[in-house]
Amino acid sequence: MKKNLAISALVIASVLAFAGCSKNVEENVDVNAEETVEAVEATENTEAVVEETEAVAEEVAESTEATENVEATEAAATLEEYFAAHEDELAALTQMAEANEGLDIAVVENTINYTYTIEVAEDAKEATVAAITEQFNTESTVNATVSSVKMTESGAGIEGVNFVYTYVNADGEELCHFTFNNEGLVVEE
Repeated sequence: MKKNLAISALVIASVLAFAGCSKNVEENVDVNAEETVEAVEATENTEAVVEETEAVAEEVAESTEATENVEATEAAATLEEYFAAHEDELAALTQMAEANEGLDIAVVENTINYTYTIEVAEDAKEATVAAITEQFNTESTVNATVSSVKMTESGAGIEGVNFVYTYVNADGEELCHFTFNNEGLVVEE
C-alpha cells in the first residue's frame, strides 16, 4: 500500500508541475496573444516531466520494497480515515504542499483537494485560465492523473477517490477547478 501511495504522490507532483502550477502566473501569461501562445507552449513539457517522474518512482519503489511486508491494518471506510491511520503518508502530502509555495492539500472523505493560490492580474485572468484549462485537458495530464487516482484507490483499498485541483487568485477569487476520478476528467454541468 505504501509503495502505491508513495508512487501516487510522485505522479500527483508531476501532474501539478506540468499543469503550469506556479506562484505567479502573470509572469508567464499575458493577454497579448503571442505571449499567451508561448505560455501554453511552455506548459507542454509533459513528456520530460513524466519521464523524470517515472525514474523517481522507480527509485521510490526500490527503497520502499521493505515496507510491503508490513501487516495490513483494518480497512478504512474513507480516504480521510486511511490517511488518519497512516500518518507517514499524510506527512508526504504535507511535505509536497510545503515544497510548493501557494499549494494547500486537504483530504476530505474520499477527495484529495489541491488548492493553488496564484497571483494573476485582472487583464491576464482569461488567458491564464485558458492555458491552465488546456493543460488539464491534455491526454498526458488526464492519463497521469487517472493512473494516480487508481493507484491511490488500490493502495488505500478505497473506491470512489477524487482529485480536485482548484486555482484561486491571491484576492480569493476562484479562477478554475478540475475534478478527476478513476475514469478521467469529470465534466461538470
